[in-house]
Amino acid sequence: GILEVFTQDYMRTARAKGVPFARVLFKHGLRNVLIPLITVMAPIIPNALTGSAILEKIFRINGIGRYFIDSIGQRDYPMVMALVLIVTVLWGISYLAGDVLYTVADPRVRLRR
Repeated sequence: GILEVFTQDYMRTARAKGVPFARVLFKHGLRNVLIPLITVMAPIIPNALTGSAILEKIFRINGIGRYFIDSIGQRDYPMVMALVLIVTVLWGISYLAGDVLYTVADPRVRLRR
């Protein structure tokens, strides 16, 4: 976590060199805190969207999840395929965004030729 990062040697070294606290915080601290956060948040976004199907059905809320379940029950295969495609694209975009943000947060992770 953030408290663990603040106790690292490189944070103390940057402060000892006279770098302003705000710069140490944003340049060194938050970048290292963001790495595990990005790793966790990438799959949470599509999981929240797909997990809403159960809640929408239970509480009778109109939404894409309930529509998906109703389409399965009515054997509306084109709609089921379209919704599966939408969810799959959202998963792909979420993981791609996570990978891009990961390379922004950690400069050591780069595509090399």
